[in-house]
Amino acid sequence: MNGLGAAMLALFSPFVAITIAVWGFRRANRADRVRAFFDLYQRYISPEQRRGRRLLHAQLSGRSTEELAALNQEVRDQVGVTLATLNAIAIACEGGYVDVAMVEKSMGRSYSSTVMAAKPYLDHVEGQRGYRPYPYAERLAQRLVERGVAVPE
Repeated sequence: MNGLGAAMLALFSPFVAITIAVWGFRRANRADRVRAFFDLYQRYISPEQRRGRRLLHAQLSGRSTEELAALNQEVRDQVGVTLATLNAIAIACEGGYVDVAMVEKSMGRSYSSTVMAAKPYLDHVEGQRGYRPYPYAERLAQRLVERGVAVPE
């Protein structure tokens, strides 16, 4: 190999290595985000979560503080588990572990309508505990509404 060829190889080898490393990292990062999305999506569509979302819409949406205070513990537990899952999805989106666009396209309308239906309950819990639970879920739901994915109730 002549001097020019060796010099070119010395200059381009690190560039090629860095390019391959960045491309591989991007690909792995995207695969990890897709895998995380499907894990959360499986949890979101589980029968227990579906029951919780139905309870939120049927028994909590539009209720008064007195009615919410009278909810039995089983309903509160189910609603809490569902809201915690919605909050986990929002945390994963905010942290960049899950692509928000995938959440938006696959469950955006359902997600935001469930969080909006839970607003009276969240207000009630805030009044009791002194802090607002599940802030990430509310923030993601609001973001979805602002993007036109869901219509505020």
